[in-house]
This record gives sequence, C-alpha cells and structure tokens, in this order.
Amino acid sequence: MFRKKRLSSRKKKKPNDGLNAALIFCVVFAVLFTIAMVVIFCIYQSTPDVLIGAVFTALFGELGCCTLIYRVKYRKELKEINETEDEGDVC
Repeated sequence: MFRKKRLSSRKKKKPNDGLNAALIFCVVFAVLFTIAMVVIFCIYQSTPDVLIGAVFTALFGELGCCTLIYRVKYRKELKEINETEDEGDVC
C-alpha cells in the first residue's frame, strides 16, 4: 500500500502545456499570415487563394487534433476521479 502511494505521488499531472503552446502558435501564425496576405494584396492587387485555403485548412486540422487530444485526456481524468471516489464510498 505504501508503494502505491509513493508511485502515485511521483506521477504528478502536468498541465496541457504542449496543447496550449500549439494553440498559441496557431493563433499567432494565423494573425501573421493574415497580415502578410493583406500586405501582398496591397502590393500586387491579388492573393494566392489556393495557398490561403491550404494554410487555414492545416491550421484548423491542427486545432481539431489538439481538441481531440484534450477531450480524450479530460474524459480519462474524469473517469479516474470518479473511480477513486467510488472506491472511497465502499462500506
């Protein structure tokens, strides 16, 4: 029993730093890309439509993957919390 507590205390939950970093990167990149496309439009009076579509599709795909990862982790943590609460209720 002591060993279980010791192992579980060593395994601390880290916040979703990687997911937060990916989210911040995607937002900053989207803003910078939009500014660059506005500048290109002002200079050349046209924009590369295919490039814009591809970039925003990739960004939304990345954010969708991050959302899926976050939801799976969140549900797993909720399930673990509920299981530990149920173990304590046994009479």
